[in-house]
Amino acid sequence: MIYLFIMSIVPTVPGGWLVFAEGVVYQHYDTVDRLWNISALTDQQAAGAIMKLVGGFFIWGVIVAIFFKWSKEELAKDDIHM
Repeated sequence: MIYLFIMSIVPTVPGGWLVFAEGVVYQHYDTVDRLWNISALTDQQAAGAIMKLVGGFFIWGVIVAIFFKWSKEELAKDDIHM
């Protein structure tokens, strides 16, 4: 769980970098045709937000599931010994 917690912090750096950049980070993305009239900067900011939020929620969901599974096993061990 500690490893997963640390891994939930790691995407903050590139996610924040993409969201708060003043311009397009990769100039190649600014030269290709745009889908749905979304600017390259808006697309980049959305990608950074999705990276942080969706990735973070997924990792925290795994942490919660592991914690409750571990907690249930520990409670079962205590019940056996009593």
